[in-house]
Amino acid sequence: KGVDMGTVLNLFSGAKNTGAADGMLGSISNAFMGKLTGQVGLDAGKAQQVSGMVMPAITKLLSDKIGGNAANL
Repeated sequence: KGVDMGTVLNLFSGAKNTGAADGMLGSISNAFMGKLTGQVGLDAGKAQQVSGMVMPAITKLLSDKIGGNAANL
């Protein structure tokens, strides 16, 4: 299944996320936590803490750069 560009743009727009954008962010966060536990070796609790700090920062950084505008991708 492909990625809906409207969902991506919403996720990185700074606007309130749609349900689809929240789902996408959840999937990205879960994959990131999997890498932290599987490859880095953190326990699940630490991986969740790291993800909880890193994901909002990355989302904000990309939102500031993209601003919901496809031309900025």
